[in-house]
Amino acid sequence: MNLPSLGLSSTSVAIEFISIAGSCGFRITHLKLQKLVYNACGWYMCAFNETLIDELILAHMYGPILITLYHKYKYEPECCKMGYDTVDTSIPTRAKKLIKVVWDVHCNWTETQMSVDSRVTDGPWHKAFMRGDMYLKNEDILSHFRGMQIKNSEKFQEEQTKKQV
Repeated sequence: MNLPSLGLSSTSVAIEFISIAGSCGFRITHLKLQKLVYNACGWYMCAFNETLIDELILAHMYGPILITLYHKYKYEPECCKMGYDTVDTSIPTRAKKLIKVVWDVHCNWTETQMSVDSRVTDGPWHKAFMRGDMYLKNEDILSHFRGMQIKNSEKFQEEQTKKQV
């Protein structure tokens, strides 16, 4: 499935997460940063029907990996120690808002929780890995995150109904 792309680099998205984390007093490990960017890609694709970044997501044996980020941060266990406090003006407002929402949802998740979540059975990584594909397919990412959106919406509606009773 070919989708239009916003065309950001995975590094730009990562720096945005690092900046947000730093402003909140959080430190991000390399693994958590990988999973945050992966989630931002899925959420963005689901919300806007286009890809966030101009990079394919590798179906690494331990989960989805953005190879550019891997090479950039592989020797830096805590990416926030680099002290990014710059603002990337090339990221459109709607993408920045979505990245912030992804952060708000996942900031308290451990890297282990995020890693397990990214390797869920029948998720995009699992499907690619089982097929022997090198990269995750956009249609699998889109399907997975749309499914998550529906589940979360149903869960929210159930909770609201319980509150009304």
